[in-house]
Amino acid sequence: INAEYMGMENVQVDMRSLEIGLQDATRLQPQIIQNCKRHQNNIMLVLSTDLPEKYSFQLIALYDQLGEYLEIYNAISQADVPATGSKPNPAIQSPQRPSSSDSPSKPLDESPQRSQRVGDSDEEGSSEINELKAKLAKLKAHRKALNEESTKVREQLNDIRVKTTMQEQYVAEPPENQIEKLRERANITVRASHKVLRQSRAEVALIRATFQQVKVDVDKYVRLWEADLQKATMMCEKLCKQESKPFETLKKLYVNELQMRKKLYNKIQEFRGNTRIYCRVRPLNQEERSKGADGVDITTFPPNCSTEIILQEEGKPRIFEVDGAYKPNTPTRTVFEDALGMVQCAIDGYNTCIFTYGQTGCGKTFTMHGPEGLVELSVANIFETIQERVETETINLSLAVFEIANEIITDLIDTSKTNLMVHTSDQIGSYVEGLTFAPVATPQETTARIAKAVANRDSGEAHCARSTLIVQFLFTCENAHTGANTTGKLYLIDCAGSERQEKMCTQLGVVMERLQQNTKGDQIPFKGSKLTHLLQDSLAGSGKQIFYICITPSKLHVAESINSMAFAFRLRGVILGQ
Repeated sequence: INAEYMGMENVQVDMRSLEIGLQDATRLQPQIIQNCKRHQNNIMLVLSTDLPEKYSFQLIALYDQLGEYLEIYNAISQADVPATGSKPNPAIQSPQRPSSSDSPSKPLDESPQRSQRVGDSDEEGSSEINELKAKLAKLKAHRKALNEESTKVREQLNDIRVKTTMQEQYVAEPPENQIEKLRERANITVRASHKVLRQSRAEVALIRATFQQVKVDVDKYVRLWEADLQKATMMCEKLCKQESKPFETLKKLYVNELQMRKKLYNKIQEFRGNTRIYCRVRPLNQEERSKGADGVDITTFPPNCSTEIILQEEGKPRIFEVDGAYKPNTPTRTVFEDALGMVQCAIDGYNTCIFTYGQTGCGKTFTMHGPEGLVELSVANIFETIQERVETETINLSLAVFEIANEIITDLIDTSKTNLMVHTSDQIGSYVEGLTFAPVATPQETTARIAKAVANRDSGEAHCARSTLIVQFLFTCENAHTGANTTGKLYLIDCAGSERQEKMCTQLGVVMERLQQNTKGDQIPFKGSKLTHLLQDSLAGSGKQIFYICITPSKLHVAESINSMAFAFRLRGVILGQ
């Protein structure tokens, strides 16, 4: 390395003198030690400057060599001083011949005491040499550590150079220019954000408009298909009355019409969505009205729009879009009209579910099991359909009532059966092993059995809040003309209170989200809970579901109402993903 570039002179000369002095103490001068220490300091100062990398490596190696020599010098100096610190140790001093003037010459055999002293000195010298060797080994290990540390120092120096360069560039520019540049960058970012926001709003508006138009078209086609279906039915009936002679031909046409009617009806339901979400708001009760400002109604229904509901959360409106929103004064019979198609599909051989979901006290049990509730209306519609098809189909109906609490299934028709397990077979799909199915033949018998089974349930509020009550109908149908057999299931499910965060309700949301993502069947966690395991063949494939999200209008329960609607929003993604 160029000494002039380093600002140092005679570095190699002084280091070589130090190396020679360590081998022969008589040639070591104190000034050499001082020069080497000064050179070490100068190297450190040069390394702190913006030095090319090839010089930095050489300087660090030179710095380490000087440090090693100085360490050896310090070790030798400490070894030369005895424990008392008064005189140098004669064992490591340079040997000097005594002059003739100092003492007279004597024969060797005349001085035994001197020989003894020389032997002692040799032993002491050997011991101290061993100590020096040990120290030298430590110094070598220390040198290795210094080499590793020098690598780290080299990396730190590179970081310091980068930071120093950035700071110099930053300081070199006046503060006014820096502030102006920062302001300009901020303005550019804000303008870009506003542009992206405007584009996003325009896209959202376009999507909403397109979606509304699609819904209008869907309703239009549904009405047209229903009208065509009704005309076809009337035409077939008319032909049957007018044409009595070609009865066999008409019979075949009628059978084909029945099959076509089922297929068209199922297609209509699929077109409306295999999964549909409805929201029902119950009226304020007396206790909520007595709370003053905390008991006010936080729900709003936009005019001329039956598919949106607005909840006020701390003065901020939250808009939720569903398939239908029912005001507090809507009777359950009107609510049931949207579930009527699910009952018909179950009789036609499909697996369907009707859920009521919400917090405890929101009206979900009233909607399902109350006077003229969904259960009672479903039973009435089932037997009306059986009576209508008595000439073309033989329909057998059986009933099961059970509950799931803490992942334990209990049969409510035969309460001795508890902790039942869910299994799956290729013939009948998912089923509860050992569950009691009671054959029923009339609406009165069916409602009486359901009421008796529900009465066997623990009526405690805490138990009811954490258990899910399920009424299952099993249909087996045989076509009188073709002999074809079909089997369908209808589940009426009153879910546990949403505030309990039951595992089965949480797992139900997870399964519906996986279905939304079109995940393969073996990757959907149906077996995560007994409810989803049992409903596996009703949630996937051609299964159909309706969710009635029940909420309270009071401000006291706004958090749980928002959570229930958020659950509906997750399910809503399944609808849009179909």
